[in-house]
Amino acid sequence: EEIFEAFIGAGWLPADALTRATFARVYRAFTSMSGYASAPVSTIHYEGAPPDLVFQKNLNSIAQRHHIRLWLAGIWMRRN
Repeated sequence: EEIFEAFIGAGWLPADALTRATFARVYRAFTSMSGYASAPVSTIHYEGAPPDLVFQKNLNSIAQRHHIRLWLAGIWMRRN
């Protein structure tokens, strides 16, 4: 929760899940070179698991954004 709040406080937004609707929205944002502040990001797995948290920071267009994926690893136990 503290990590989540820190990213939100720094202007990062949680990424939307990839669905047909969000894919269509990404396509519209890309073709118009407009923003989509919570656009989905591709899923990358670490040790067979998807990320626990995914954030992105929009830089005014879908083509200009930063994103980060975080996994609970090491000393933290994965919550099931």
